[in-house]
Amino acid sequence: MEGAPPAPAAHLGWARLGAAVAARPRLWPTAIRQGRVVTAPAWRRFRLQTQYGDPSRVPDAADAVAWLEWCRSWRRSVPKPGPWKSRSLQRAHG
Repeated sequence: MEGAPPAPAAHLGWARLGAAVAARPRLWPTAIRQGRVVTAPAWRRFRLQTQYGDPSRVPDAADAVAWLEWCRSWRRSVPKPGPWKSRSLQRAHG
């Protein structure tokens, strides 16, 4: 129900999730960045619905950590925009 306070089990689930992330300092920046992305209620409900079939379910701590690890590794694998490094790229695009 929209606006209803979370059940006590939900509080415990969020506490477990928070503790799992807190135990992994390397994920803190990723968690903060992703927290900004998924704070939109509609997006959060969509993600929970597609993963668990229930938009009000608390994510499993292990799932959240695995997702944050994936986000972290993906972000590190994408080249950062910046000055052209190669003269051939400069000629091709400039």
